[in-house]
Amino acid sequence: MSRTRAIAVDTFAIFAGKAIGLVLGILRLNYIARFLGVGTFGILNWAAYLFSLLTVLADLGIPSILTRDIARDVSATRRLMGAGFAFKILTLACVAVCTAGILVFSGFDAKTSEAVILTLCAFVFTNGANVFVSALQAHRRMRLVSVALLLNDALNSIAVLLVISSFPSLTTVLVISLVVAVVNFVCLGIICGRLFGPFKPEFDSPQLMEFLRQGYPLALSALGIAVNLYLGSTVMKYACTDVEIGYYSAAYKLFSILILLPTSITQVIYPILSNFFANEPAKLPKAFHDSLRIMALISVPVAFGTVVLADKIIGLIFPPAEFAPAASVLAILVGSVAFGHLNSVIGTLLVASNRQKAFMVASLNIAVIATVANLTFVPPYGPIAVACIVAGADLALFIGMYVYLKRTDFSFSVLPLYVKPVLSAGSMAATLLLLPPLPVLLSVLLGAVVYVVMIILVKGLGQQEREVIQGVLRKLN
Repeated sequence: MSRTRAIAVDTFAIFAGKAIGLVLGILRLNYIARFLGVGTFGILNWAAYLFSLLTVLADLGIPSILTRDIARDVSATRRLMGAGFAFKILTLACVAVCTAGILVFSGFDAKTSEAVILTLCAFVFTNGANVFVSALQAHRRMRLVSVALLLNDALNSIAVLLVISSFPSLTTVLVISLVVAVVNFVCLGIICGRLFGPFKPEFDSPQLMEFLRQGYPLALSALGIAVNLYLGSTVMKYACTDVEIGYYSAAYKLFSILILLPTSITQVIYPILSNFFANEPAKLPKAFHDSLRIMALISVPVAFGTVVLADKIIGLIFPPAEFAPAASVLAILVGSVAFGHLNSVIGTLLVASNRQKAFMVASLNIAVIATVANLTFVPPYGPIAVACIVAGADLALFIGMYVYLKRTDFSFSVLPLYVKPVLSAGSMAATLLLLPPLPVLLSVLLGAVVYVVMIILVKGLGQQEREVIQGVLRKLN
């Protein structure tokens, strides 16, 4: 199988699992929002935002380092997984201590405290499973990763759909998440044990210190990104109501699940770029530029389409009377992905080529600005301010990385990257705005058709994109 076709198959495998998970996730969101109400929905998701911030401490860059190092030397899989688990035990213990401190000194109400404790329990298993996912990703076992993701979404969604109407409470949703996290962890552990052989945590001090040395720039980069994404929601907990957090959470949930294919591509290209850097460095610049081009082709129409259809999307999934204000928040958040997902490709390249410190510096600088902006603008302006800061941070990070790459072999031009996707996506958006109102699913389908036709007419697909599409079509057949 050619490398291009392999990329197509792997991307399709990841995307297929996430697409099915998207449908299940939307149903789950609908039920949870309907039975819990906007305020409790806000508490549920605020606890998740808290642990998104604490993920930085739990990971310390290790998942990316594991994937990269295993991809470069697959014979070291068991040793690296053992060391990775030992590292995880230490970092997750630190997260538990931090969480205890937060609960003691925060003054949260009983419902919020319960949400934090149960979310922590699920987080331990979910985050620990990242070691398994890193190994599977490095070995290009994307179909197994897809199955694991699908299993997680399916179990979570089916359980919620069956139980929530009889036991409509925050505790029900969180206990289901915990049980599913345990099942997913066990299943991934069995799969990796059969593929790579038995392994156990190995507290090898030199290897753990090497992880720390390699991972701290990634951890600081992740800290910067986490501040940009989640600090605003933390400020809202003290400056806004749970209902306002609920509005923002509805939009952010959709923001995080409407971007399936871009994140699928990043998962696929990371081990490939890592392998190229170590073994075939001459191929790395072209692979990076191809990835940027494909990501722009996908992210631009997602941004345009969601901005146009934001109110319909919110009304389809959430109770419209309660969640209508989330539409403007969603439009702002998803409008930023045209740049934000190119940042994920750039970050992937920098880590794969041992340039993670550049990404760290840019992320931390922007995080400082985002922190000041959140503390200044979120109390008076609430969810809209948070969304604008997230979008602005994406754009600022893209500009910083673009300037940095101009001085390297990976320099690229912005205009050729965006002209044809923007022209095609603009035609799609104009079509949707000029036509009479249509059901949201029909609008999405029509928009996709218009975009594909336009991108073909303006010759926006290069040879690489055509080969990827052909590979996916062959897989479908």
